Amino acid sequence: MISMRFIIIILMICCVSCKGNRPKDNNVSATENIGDSGSEQNDDQGYFMSDNSEGFRYDEIRRIDAGRPPEVIDIIGNRTNPSDRIKLSRFFSKIEYLVIKETPDTIKGKFVLSPNFLYIADPAKGIAQFNKQGDFVRFICKNFFPHTEENGMTRVTQEQGKAFYGATDAYWNEGRLYYKYEDRPEGKVFLIAFDENSQDVQSSGYEQNNDKFKQGTIVSELSKNSRNSLYIGDDILIFAQRGKGYQETELLTIMSVKGDTLCSFKDYDPVKDYKKSNMRGVDSGDSYLLNGIYNIRQSFNDTLYMFTPPNMLTSKYILDFGDLGIKSSNEGVDIGIGLENKLVGPKLFESDKYLFITYTKDYSCPATAQSGSLKYSRLIYDKNSKSLITLYIDKAPDFKGVGWPEAPPADVENDLDGMPFVWPIGLTYENKPFAYVRASEFSKIANRPESLKNIGENDYIVIIY
Repeated sequence: MISMRFIIIILMICCVSCKGNRPKDNNVSATENIGDSGSEQNDDQGYFMSDNSEGFRYDEIRRIDAGRPPEVIDIIGNRTNPSDRIKLSRFFSKIEYLVIKETPDTIKGKFVLSPNFLYIADPAKGIAQFNKQGDFVRFICKNFFPHTEENGMTRVTQEQGKAFYGATDAYWNEGRLYYKYEDRPEGKVFLIAFDENSQDVQSSGYEQNNDKFKQGTIVSELSKNSRNSLYIGDDILIFAQRGKGYQETELLTIMSVKGDTLCSFKDYDPVKDYKKSNMRGVDSGDSYLLNGIYNIRQSFNDTLYMFTPPNMLTSKYILDFGDLGIKSSNEGVDIGIGLENKLVGPKLFESDKYLFITYTKDYSCPATAQSGSLKYSRLIYDKNSKSLITLYIDKAPDFKGVGWPEAPPADVENDLDGMPFVWPIGLTYENKPFAYVRASEFSKIANRPESLKNIGENDYIVIIY
């Protein structure tokens, strides 16, 4: 599992956010539009174009496709625990394991699995490349992360944060590794593409200084807030709202890699007239690529949309929380409104076959865990059979009194090889779900697979389903 120390490092480098109410398609509830055709085209290509001082832009379109209406997932109607223990073979036919060997400086972070290598994007150290045998190969990028260690905790002052440079995100798309590179002293952010098949990998060209080592080709200099941006191909970048701030007006901005704004989507549920000095950040929404298609669920919203370039959002799933859902952004962020009887913070992970759903009763934090009001629920939606499988409902969090509460493990019987089931958190380049754990969590299991016999306590085990 990821340590509290690592979580603090991430929080110091990246932004945190919030979550969801009933969706709006051009300011109308999507659930009210399911019976509408929603398929009329505005011209031969299905979009408007408008002219302004910055050149041509596409007007935003949010719609429901009559041929493929959004699937309503009945969360509120499935709030009962399963009567029988669920078997893993219901979802997967085999499990593969990769053992990533401990490196001298103990690299840890986000895992990215490509055809030939595995990458770990460590917020403190940079991006490390490993072969499929688990051996460290090299650094693709090195980070400079000034910080202070105090009583086992990592702290970053404002001045230290301003001195940071290095990779802050990494993902696989269109056969290449993409990563964001921030140079805070210089006030610059770049999107860099790394081709692992190239025999002659060039440096980015931005800095020849070895202290700012990074490999690949600069795709774009990111002039907008790049905290939640993705390259989706065809020279298009998406910048998504992450969480909720005061009076935010845009949900999405679509730009070319040259910096031209192609389209922007309004936030129809901004935080309005909020006078308090503090606000809750209990839902950051969901933003991810699947098969090269961009998907987004806005904070405090129950609808997951998919994006079609250059300017269309189509409703894909609606998570029905009934009367227990949060009805507006203001309700979600307002520290004066209790959420102990609300279902909050759905976190989605989608593969080709399944949608993995985690949500809580009350919002997740150490205080709600200590009071006992925080409960976790986990479900899996089968996209083929359109059925919802409940793993558990309203379980107390894993919480040791320090750090941040986590969802407890799902009691799924692994009838494939007997090892514990670990909730997936990522997709391989083939869109297979994967998870990873410290080897110490498996090392005491006597009947583990042969590939896991000789593992070091600080190795990582990558589990591919």
